[in-house]
Amino acid sequence: MTSKFWAELSSDYKKLFETELGYDVIIYTEKSRILIAVDELNIQQLISYIQEYLNEHQTEFLHQNPTGILEAVVYQHETFTDLWNFCLKKICEDPKILFNSDRSVNLQTSLSKVLLKQDDLNMEEIKIWENLLKWCFAKQNMINDPTK
Repeated sequence: MTSKFWAELSSDYKKLFETELGYDVIIYTEKSRILIAVDELNIQQLISYIQEYLNEHQTEFLHQNPTGILEAVVYQHETFTDLWNFCLKKICEDPKILFNSDRSVNLQTSLSKVLLKQDDLNMEEIKIWENLLKWCFAKQNMINDPTK
């Protein structure tokens, strides 16, 4: 399957996503690695197509590891603007995607600031403050969390 995958990848990007041979599973499970590799190879047409495909068909990828997707893939790669906008919109619509994750306390400071500055973050102010406190306590490695 690998040699056929690379042959199709090099000949017709769009066909790769439309085939029923299960390549979408590879793209789905290895999305960050593929996106990063494609970005490093500067294959703009494939970057655009992968972003479009994920935006339209694979919203659950964000639910699996929101902090990993945001930090490792989207936020650190300027070429993934469509995917960044998609993720930001989804998190603003449903902040539980990110803030119910145990990993939300591991967000980088700059990314936390960007998220908290969103005017359309659909979250009660008290919940924003609780999550901000959790994040701060995690960053300071405090054992006693007064929010509990």
